[in-house]
Amino acid sequence: MATKKTKGSEDVKFWPGNIVVAEAAVAAGCNFFGGYPITPSSEVAHHMAYLLPRNGGHFIQMEDEIGAMGSVIGASLAGAKAMTATSGPGFSLKLEHLGFGYMVEAPCVVVNVMRGGPSTGLPTHPAQADVMQARWGTHGGPSNCGNHTIFPPGTVHGDDSGVQPVRTASYTGHCPD
Repeated sequence: MATKKTKGSEDVKFWPGNIVVAEAAVAAGCNFFGGYPITPSSEVAHHMAYLLPRNGGHFIQMEDEIGAMGSVIGASLAGAKAMTATSGPGFSLKLEHLGFGYMVEAPCVVVNVMRGGPSTGLPTHPAQADVMQARWGTHGGPSNCGNHTIFPPGTVHGDDSGVQPVRTASYTGHCPD
C-alpha cells in the first residue's frame, strides 16, 4: 500500500485489488472470515487477519479449503456476516459445502480471485472458467436458489463498489454469493 501526496489536501492511496476487497468487506459489515491461504487470494486473508480483530470481528485460518467453507457457513448460520476468499483449485474444493450453503440458505460471500488461466493459471491459455464454475458448479446449488448472483469486477474500483451489492444480494436472497 502506497500513499502519494497530491497538490490538494487529499492523499491518494494505491491499494492492490485484494486489499480493496478486504477493506470494502469490513466497511460493508463483514465480521467473520474463514479461509485458507492460496495464491493469488492470500492477500485478502492476510488483510482480513489484520482488520477483523481491530473491528470486533473474527478471523480463522482453517486446515484446508473445505474446512474454510464449512466455517463460513457455520458462522453465517450463527448470525455472522461471513466471507471467505480463494482461487480456482480452492474454489473447486469448496463446492460441496457451497452447495450445502445454498440448500440451508446460509448467506455468505465467497471471493474467487481468478488466476490468469484455467485452474493453475496457465498463462498461454487464458479463460474465464472460474466464472462458469461460480455460476453452475455446485451440488444442489444455484439452480435451487433463484437469487444466486456472481459479480465479476472489471477494475479495482469494481472491487470496492461491488462488495456492498454482493453482501446485500447474499442476505436478501438467503444464498451464498
